[in-house]
Amino acid sequence: MPKVAQKRGNQDLFSLIDFYPFFAKIFAMYRLEKMLQLKKLYQERASGRCYIEPFTHASPLGAEGVSHLPEGLLSLQGIIESCVLCELSKGEGKPIFGMCQTTSKVVFVSETPLVDPKHPSMFVGRSGEMLRNIVRNVLGLKEGEVSLLSLLKCHPSLAQKVDSALFSSCKPYILKQIDLLPLSAIIVPLGEVAYRYLTDERGDFSQYRGQKSVWAGRTLIPAHSLSYLLRNPTAKKEALKDFLLIKSCL
Repeated sequence: MPKVAQKRGNQDLFSLIDFYPFFAKIFAMYRLEKMLQLKKLYQERASGRCYIEPFTHASPLGAEGVSHLPEGLLSLQGIIESCVLCELSKGEGKPIFGMCQTTSKVVFVSETPLVDPKHPSMFVGRSGEMLRNIVRNVLGLKEGEVSLLSLLKCHPSLAQKVDSALFSSCKPYILKQIDLLPLSAIIVPLGEVAYRYLTDERGDFSQYRGQKSVWAGRTLIPAHSLSYLLRNPTAKKEALKDFLLIKSCL
């Protein structure tokens, strides 16, 4: 801390002590406790242990529409695949349930579906191939140990404008899917859009990406979107650090 700022902080604290002795004592103890906790976290991070960000997201699982959905994945899949709640469902393809596996150790959340609707166990396109390599070669997991879900359950056409109303229509579905998966599974939103609409956080995404936090009682670690990594190969070094953090927390 700069000396000027430290001096000003000390003056403020002394002023409180002069006028509000009891309050000042509590404040000083609280501040000291937080400083010691932060020091411990930095020491743990330096030694290679998982670094936990000091915040907890509000739980969304009590949100309107979530509690009324079925408690079984098969029943939920039937409801999602027959959904007609928004204009995206009027397109050529039907809603995509995704890969939602009860043996999951990691749950990836993308903005739009990344699985082949004809072969739900397959990853689609260059993004899917990249994710498969990450799962196998970086995380050291099998495809049966991950889930691949999307906020939007339908593929928007190039002409369709995707707005918050469309994400809101689908959100109860993905919240219920996550609710039915193991509590120990790590949630990994892929990209800023997926992170914001899943958690309702509106801060700077760069401050959250690659950091561990608690969301709905679960470990959450946001990462770059796969499309971003394809467009920006230089970001793959950052992404590797993020996925190694995920691996260390399995």
